[in-house]
Amino acid sequence: MSYYGYERLRPGDALGIDMSEITKKVGTDLRAYEKKKGDDKESVAKSNRDFAELLATMPSSYNAEFNAFLGEASSLYSTDAAQIQSDFANRRIDKRTHDIQMANLNSGGKMMVDSLTGYTALINDLEEKKEAGLLGKQDLYRLSQLQSFADLGNVTLVLDPESKQPSLVKVNEDGEAEAMLINQFFNDVNMKMSGPTDTTSLVSNALKQAGIQDITLKDGSQTIGEFAGPEADAALTNAAEAGLAQINQLMGYATANVITKDGKVINYDYAKLPGGYLVGGILDEEKLKKLQAKNPGIFYQDLSGTYHVSDADRKIIIDNFKDDLKFASDYTEVQKLEPTKTKLDPYKSFDSIIDVMEILNKNGQKVPQDYIDLVLSAVPGMSKELFEQVTEGIEIEDLPEDITDSERKDREEAAQAKRAFEVATEARTWYDNEFLNDLTGVNPEEEYDLNGVKDLFSGQIFGVETDVINEGDTTPNQIVLTIGNETIYEFGTLKPTAKDLARAKTDLKGRLSMNQKQLMYTLVFPEKLEYIKLGDGFILD
Repeated sequence: MSYYGYERLRPGDALGIDMSEITKKVGTDLRAYEKKKGDDKESVAKSNRDFAELLATMPSSYNAEFNAFLGEASSLYSTDAAQIQSDFANRRIDKRTHDIQMANLNSGGKMMVDSLTGYTALINDLEEKKEAGLLGKQDLYRLSQLQSFADLGNVTLVLDPESKQPSLVKVNEDGEAEAMLINQFFNDVNMKMSGPTDTTSLVSNALKQAGIQDITLKDGSQTIGEFAGPEADAALTNAAEAGLAQINQLMGYATANVITKDGKVINYDYAKLPGGYLVGGILDEEKLKKLQAKNPGIFYQDLSGTYHVSDADRKIIIDNFKDDLKFASDYTEVQKLEPTKTKLDPYKSFDSIIDVMEILNKNGQKVPQDYIDLVLSAVPGMSKELFEQVTEGIEIEDLPEDITDSERKDREEAAQAKRAFEVATEARTWYDNEFLNDLTGVNPEEEYDLNGVKDLFSGQIFGVETDVINEGDTTPNQIVLTIGNETIYEFGTLKPTAKDLARAKTDLKGRLSMNQKQLMYTLVFPEKLEYIKLGDGFILD
């Protein structure tokens, strides 16, 4: 029998629903659920086994402080692991949260042990490199941080209550807490130290990237092209920004060189970003900018290990790098500059000249008259009257009056003909061949104080003095080179580097007269004074 619009239900039907399919699906779902519960239990059990294995394998063969620290760390980890298990069992956290927290406990614990044990093997090597000058300023900062947070007697291990990420926490001298994430400590231990920044390479690479090529001239001097024309400044800026595009390059250049702004030196350094600048792991940019404006010249490092350079500092550093690029690109022979009259002692550079003349006298020889003429022509401010004052007691060649001019000439030629021209040739080329190269192989970032600069220029015509940079200053803040009563070169700092000294020598090449270069040669080789003869290669310009 059937009814209009309806199909009669058959036995086993329930309102047209296939109950056998539903029963089958429910059974499948229940089995899947039970399997998932079993898998979850096994996963939890495995994470517990892994954690127990980590605690069991923590080393205990180091010093007492190390062992005490790891003992406290093990206790802290065990307590937090038990709390995680309790929270999961009582459904206060879900499986995903449980897994993340246990994974962080395991990975953080292993990283802590690996980094601290790795540090003990690393520290002696780093100290040796520090003494040898093989670490850059960033390396030294990283080393100081490692040493500070590896002082386990003053450091506490803290676990983030939510993520269980571990950090090392210490209290500084100001009573403020400083923290370093274990992963940052681990990275610093395992990261290769960069060493001192090679400014020469930075400049060379930047010029090459800008398409400026080296050119060797016939006389052997080199030029590296130039930035010229109406678009020169834009091209120079682009080259400088490209050359210091990486933040480590930027910071390395700034800490390895004398950086100035408006004639004042800025000494760049590194520092830990104080607490309170990270909110929920996000950096408060506005607070950071205010801190940087208040403390220029500081590269701040946050908890993640990231360094921050202010826009103002970046511009200053780029501008200084532009100067280096411009100097390197334009150089062929520095234009002879008008020397300035010095307010310093004009007689300082006479000392070495007198010394070599006294050496000649001690060897039983008189100073040739032609040498005196060379001194008078080469030293600014020197006159015959002044020379007589500062050389009182020096024996100078005085030829007998009872011989003719022809006889005197013959005697001079006989005495000097063998070596005069050879020595004169050496004197003219000595500056380029010898003097410019005595810093070859020296670390370009090595610093020199006043005595170090004096040693480098000892036995030369230069006086080495301290002076002020700006008119009105009272405290000396730079080293200068003088010749007689003229300041011939200003370093702009009291601690020039080997690179600065090499640059000075190159710059002076174009400023010194041939007379001055020849005179410098005689101060290095006083034993050759007897061969000095104007007209046999020695010239007065």
